[in-house]
Amino acid sequence: MNQRAIDLSVMARGQLAWVGPGVHSLTTSELLSWMTIRIAVNSDARLREIAEDFGLTQASTERRGRAWFRQAMSRGDGLIVVAVGPHHEGEPGHGS
Repeated sequence: MNQRAIDLSVMARGQLAWVGPGVHSLTTSELLSWMTIRIAVNSDARLREIAEDFGLTQASTERRGRAWFRQAMSRGDGLIVVAVGPHHEGEPGHGS
């Protein structure tokens, strides 16, 4: 591993710290003219805080197999920001 890789890790840690506590991953991707930023958080309470902090106004509950999770998103001006909470088992509303 060279210095460029180390610098990238320092920058990535700085971005996680800037978003705030309770964020365990931050990913970006770009397709055509759209940039997507995905923020994964460790609790539904932190998801609500992130949604308010970043003005994410479209909230939903998603299901993947037996697990479900909450997410909040907004899109505009070539940017999509999605914040995703932790996965829960059972029926929606009975998790944390």
